[in-house]
Amino acid sequence: MIFIWGKKHVLRSLGYVADFCPVCRDLRTFEMKRLGLAGHFYYLSFGEGQLIGHERTCDVCGIELQGQPELYKTLQKRKQPPAELAPLTRPDWREVRAPRLAAERELATPFGRLSPEWRSVLLREPFDLLAPRVEVRFANSRLDWQTALSIGGFFAILFVAVKLADRFAAQSDVIWIAALVAGTALILSQALLTKRRWFRKSVFPVLILSLRPLKPSEAELRALLDKMKAEGRMIGRKLDLKALLGELRRTGGVSGVGPVDAGDLRASGGT
Repeated sequence: MIFIWGKKHVLRSLGYVADFCPVCRDLRTFEMKRLGLAGHFYYLSFGEGQLIGHERTCDVCGIELQGQPELYKTLQKRKQPPAELAPLTRPDWREVRAPRLAAERELATPFGRLSPEWRSVLLREPFDLLAPRVEVRFANSRLDWQTALSIGGFFAILFVAVKLADRFAAQSDVIWIAALVAGTALILSQALLTKRRWFRKSVFPVLILSLRPLKPSEAELRALLDKMKAEGRMIGRKLDLKALLGELRRTGGVSGVGPVDAGDLRASGGT
């Protein structure tokens, strides 16, 4: 008998707070969670485990940020609109985020100009926030449902090949070769698209929401990704710049000005 045991991360919701979201560029509701490391047996954990940190998740864009419960006046058990939560949980959020809010106002002004330093910070910020998500995703090989379905399709092709080979014995070799080639091509084509599908679903919506107001050039994004690649960040190696630029153009990212709202995120494929 094989026993499966070890350690696993356990998340527990602590409540809700309001704070500035660097991706949405506005006040948002966040869910604060406790992150623990607990022992498990057959993936059933024992309690909430040893505290290793906290994280807060934006209710609109879904970005996970480091959580510090001690910074908030209180945590609310019921999720509420950010304008209602802010006075209860972070009444000083405007003062705390004053430099960033000033930069955002400048960015939202048709004739405003960001300093090169602020532009560099705002361009890189979403990539840094998403980098851990990319590291976790590509730490191990994973199959999405499309690739898993293609494996099922491979066996279906083999099943049909068995029937055809029995019926047309003289052409059995040709039938088997054709079946193996078709089935292998089906799996490989879906496996090669796995990374692209994941980025379109889990990374691009957040990047588009954050980058659209900045209207970055291809040269800026290429230089940024090259720098992150040189730093050993997986997002610099795995992200397809051509695909990202295509998504930005498709959603008006090359000409949009000003903050983007939740509707823009949904339109670009986010949740």
